[in-house]
Amino acid sequence: MPLAKISHSSAFVVRGTGDCGEPLLTSDKKSGRCNQGDECTGPGDGSYCQLFRTPKSDNPVAEKDIVWEVVSVSHKLGEMNFDKHYDPKKYNYKCLCVTPILPAGQVDGFAVNYRPCGLGLCSMSPDGKSWICSGDCDDKTGCECLMFRLRLSDSNNASFKASEATWEKITDAVSGHDLSDTELYHRCFCVKKNK
Repeated sequence: MPLAKISHSSAFVVRGTGDCGEPLLTSDKKSGRCNQGDECTGPGDGSYCQLFRTPKSDNPVAEKDIVWEVVSVSHKLGEMNFDKHYDPKKYNYKCLCVTPILPAGQVDGFAVNYRPCGLGLCSMSPDGKSWICSGDCDDKTGCECLMFRLRLSDSNNASFKASEATWEKITDAVSGHDLSDTELYHRCFCVKKNK
């Protein structure tokens, strides 16, 4: 199987062939998500199974030429990590094993690199009108849950290229309004700051 091609190639590295199995569907089959398990290689380096999609076409496309787009997920309570706009009539879906490429940043005036830890994922939980990162992150190794966002598209910028979009470290809380923006993808990662 050829290595899967993804649109956000500056935000993720595909591990192995990338195959993480088929998406898990809700009982009404209106939403899908990826199971996190042993199918994803590279344990301990932040690799996880991410949901991607590609438009369906009447013209057959060779697998090596298919480009997969990252899917933004819902953060409504009880729907964590489910696709916001699951539409199997318009798209084919696939779970791919990826490692996020996280940016450098500034902490207390020092330059730091954010390196994913363990499985690499933390949860997002409601906190009043905002959402915060939560979940288990192995603090014994100096890792913590931090929030990042990725631009998926930009309706105000005709020159936007998904291949050039990168993760951005943001504040420790995000409003529900910002989460509803379908052009931005928010996710919490378990990371270690390397100075």
